[in-house]
Amino acid sequence: MMLSSIHLCFLIFLFEGCYSSGYTYQPIVERPVGLATYTPSTSNFSGVDFLKWINQQPYSSDGYRQLAVAHGQYDVYSTGTMLGLSNMNNTILWFDGVTLTFRVFQTTSSITAWNTNNCAIRGLTIHQNPPGTSQAVIYNITKIANGKNWVDLRVCDGYSSDFFYKTTNTLLPKEPFQPIIDLSLGNFATNLSSDGRSFRIITYDGQMANGNMIIGSMLAVRGLGHVFHYIRAGSNFSFVDYTMTSSAGMGWWIDWGYGGHRFERVKIMRNPSPPVPGGVPPLMSLSSDGIHIVGMHRGPTIIDSYFDGMGDDCINMLQFFSKIWSAQSDSSVFMQTYGHWQTGDRLRLYDSDLHPMGYATITSMRNVTNGNATVVLSVLYNSSAYASNLDRTNSDFVISRNTFYNSRGRGILCKAHRGEISHNNFSVLALGGIDVQPETGSWMEGDYAADVAIKYNVLEDIGFYGWTGYGSSISVRLNRNYQYGGDIPPAGAFSNISITDNIITGSWGHPIEIYSTSASQFSRNQIYGPFRSSFPVVNLYNNEGLVMSDNCAWGNTTGVQLSNVNATSGLQADCANHSSTESSSAGIDKDSSTTISSQMVTIVSSVNCAASLSIYPLVFVVTLHLL
Repeated sequence: MMLSSIHLCFLIFLFEGCYSSGYTYQPIVERPVGLATYTPSTSNFSGVDFLKWINQQPYSSDGYRQLAVAHGQYDVYSTGTMLGLSNMNNTILWFDGVTLTFRVFQTTSSITAWNTNNCAIRGLTIHQNPPGTSQAVIYNITKIANGKNWVDLRVCDGYSSDFFYKTTNTLLPKEPFQPIIDLSLGNFATNLSSDGRSFRIITYDGQMANGNMIIGSMLAVRGLGHVFHYIRAGSNFSFVDYTMTSSAGMGWWIDWGYGGHRFERVKIMRNPSPPVPGGVPPLMSLSSDGIHIVGMHRGPTIIDSYFDGMGDDCINMLQFFSKIWSAQSDSSVFMQTYGHWQTGDRLRLYDSDLHPMGYATITSMRNVTNGNATVVLSVLYNSSAYASNLDRTNSDFVISRNTFYNSRGRGILCKAHRGEISHNNFSVLALGGIDVQPETGSWMEGDYAADVAIKYNVLEDIGFYGWTGYGSSISVRLNRNYQYGGDIPPAGAFSNISITDNIITGSWGHPIEIYSTSASQFSRNQIYGPFRSSFPVVNLYNNEGLVMSDNCAWGNTTGVQLSNVNATSGLQADCANHSSTESSSAGIDKDSSTTISSQMVTIVSSVNCAASLSIYPLVFVVTLHLL
């Protein structure tokens, strides 16, 4: 079926002023003249031949080398690793003016680097055709019993039909807003045609409401594939002026080693061209995360880059919580470990609910099998169930001047320490904008962040999938849906989180959530309506020494929610138009579930709000929820 009659309209948000850092075209830096240049013998690019050529090229007297590939458009038919770099140092590979189009699905990662130091790939553009995602158009809808519907679709020309029969959910990206994104396919799709390209799914009436799905709508589905770039056990690998438009898996998985990798002017985006003439362009870019950074000593620098159409999170910085299986003595445990852990590493220990218990140092390790080891600790707390490694927290990261747009997941999922998230634009992200969140359940991704500055970011229309514990514009909390159980961690799980000078507008979920912090700050932020949910504009729980001052918001009707106030430090407000106020739980019955009217605190922001806006100023109403 030719779908040339389908027209997609994209809404681009432009921001003005000192907060804005919207993505603008920046010319690619071209290679220096006179470099040794590899010229492929045909239009089919062979990574094996290219690597052989690289290994024959000498280094200059200073120990560095710069090599280039001849300008051109090349096809790649390798199903395995196309380019595998190993134990390489001080090498820049120039691909400016080069496009590689992968014509078959990969059975493993396409570009890998093992134990490389001070290397870079510059200027490369990567396409995958057929794309690593798929999509289909609705051609018939039939209402059946029990509030259900048959929805019949046909796969668009140039896209794989396999993904619809092998995945459990699909994505309906209806710009600019889409309240239903993960549409369960139940027992997958039912085939309706001999060629396997027409199929049927079952939907509920609620999923069809408000024109979410009508005849002519397109459904995009994530693919099933491998991480495209896999970087392990190295340092200072740079990707500069790099464009990637499709993958059936993640864009980058980077783990182990020192880290300190750099992404500059990288674009992960939907291919504007259809896979076949007369077809329709992809609705998605990658099937999963854009950049996935795991357990590095030093975090990444990601600047001046663009993320669009991700099937999951744009950037995820994490390590894994390690399960402590058993205590073998007063200080020895049998636990999960990872290949980059070593004697001397500092650990943080947690109970079974991931509440922090204390700190310890690895004094010795004896590797066993299957990723587990016997570890001797400097101290062991009773009932310790999990551990995180404080020397593998992706520290000293910088994420600045980037644009995050129209993706299913979150813009930045941060579990790292000592870093900055600043001057970025976030728009139309389903699950959240900036989430400082360890994750529980099957993911078990840590750590609780510390010493992180979130400043001068603009977040617009975030969280339209915000009713299941997700959807915050800016969130600091353990990612758990507390309505289904589990205690909120105590103050101090996170520490020194600074959220200042950000602009938030048009939220679906919680605009701001700050849980379980100590010595943190929420100041000089501007929050604009419309607020599309009944959640509080600012939601605060279990914080100690949280300074909240000079914030300004308009269109607020839901107030500020506060729980478990600390009697000593509590919540401080320092507003020019109001005397400094510290909320206190002194004299309150902690067992009472009734709101005490005498504890209602009014905090008036003192930010100079733009006179041109038709607004009314926010009065933060603080409600004390007593425990």
